[in-house]
Amino acid sequence: MSAASIKIFVGVTDLDWFKFLSRRSNIEEANFWQPGGRSEFRALHPGELFLFKLHSPNNFIVGGGLFGHASIVPISLAWEAFGEMNGATSLEEMRRRVARYRRELPDDRTDYPIGCRILEQPFFWPLREHRDWCLDQRKQHERAAAGLLDDLDASVLQILRSIRELVVNDVLTDTEKVAKIGALVPSNPAA
Repeated sequence: MSAASIKIFVGVTDLDWFKFLSRRSNIEEANFWQPGGRSEFRALHPGELFLFKLHSPNNFIVGGGLFGHASIVPISLAWEAFGEMNGATSLEEMRRRVARYRRELPDDRTDYPIGCRILEQPFFWPLREHRDWCLDQRKQHERAAAGLLDDLDASVLQILRSIRELVVNDVLTDTEKVAKIGALVPSNPAA
């Protein structure tokens, strides 16, 4: 696969979701939920690279996974299907987080819809790697809405080189994940 054919989506997540899931081991899939649940996610095809970054002011990538599929479901069904792989200890905790982003009362028991983006083989960077993953801040706002990176500007090349480095240096140690992710990233992204 050439670097020109790589498509990466960068979604924004909160620190609590990241911390909760990054402490788990052997995660096969995780639900990268979208609180609004109003539009279908069509930016990627199954098997393409989905990365996630933290909310501002921590504009750096903290992990990713292989995009599996997307759907819009009631929050209770998302909890029933994925449980703690929603990045929370309980449905109540998940509901509080979603309500915060929806700007609703946290005690609202409406079974509102949320977007579910299922990430297969999710991975999380070790804490010492975070700051090296900052995207080009000049382009942050123009890309924030779409989140799609499919050209070969310096930000994308930096991300590709860093992923390759983590794979080669065995920072990502799960061999199945390394093989799948390594296959997506060219061995020598152009400079």
